[in-house]
Amino acid sequence: PARRKLFSELFPLNRIAAKPVDFFELPYPSILYIDYPSAKLLSLFNLDDERKEYPISFKRLGLLGRHIIVNAWEKRAIGIFEDKYIETCLLPHSVEVYLIKKITDVPQFIYMDNNLFLGADMVKSVYEDNSLKITLDGKAKECKLKNAFIFVPNGYDCDMEVVANYEEGSLCKTNAPLSEGENTFKFRKDSVEL
Repeated sequence: PARRKLFSELFPLNRIAAKPVDFFELPYPSILYIDYPSAKLLSLFNLDDERKEYPISFKRLGLLGRHIIVNAWEKRAIGIFEDKYIETCLLPHSVEVYLIKKITDVPQFIYMDNNLFLGADMVKSVYEDNSLKITLDGKAKECKLKNAFIFVPNGYDCDMEVVANYEEGSLCKTNAPLSEGENTFKFRKDSVEL
């Protein structure tokens, strides 16, 4: 059952090959990534016989600013980081997969709990007129889970379940799974009295 669950995480396939950050890294490339328009899906490989600490440099990945990192196996946000993230315990003969997405100053879609790709391959989103519009394409029909996680920066209010709080804002889970096509979520800007 555990292997079947692991295998099912890869479907539906996105058919995009991961690229190594450093193809000539010895003894083997240890960081591979898939570039999506709004995020990077990053995998770290430890083919050694011992545990390993692994620093991920955002600059080396071509990223600037503050980014939220999500563990793709666990479907859980790790936190918001700038410049680098350090994986402190990469187990022997293992791989970790992370979604890395830059945070903005307006509400934004971060990930979906559907599979290993976290919706990066099947979701488009845009924030305008106090609404976040998340469009889910037809590939999602094959996915069982379609809950969306949205970053809501400080200064905005929403009626969703808060799953994590950060200095910059909150990560919220939608109250219902996404449906195919356009999903719209309204946000209120906090009013500040002078």
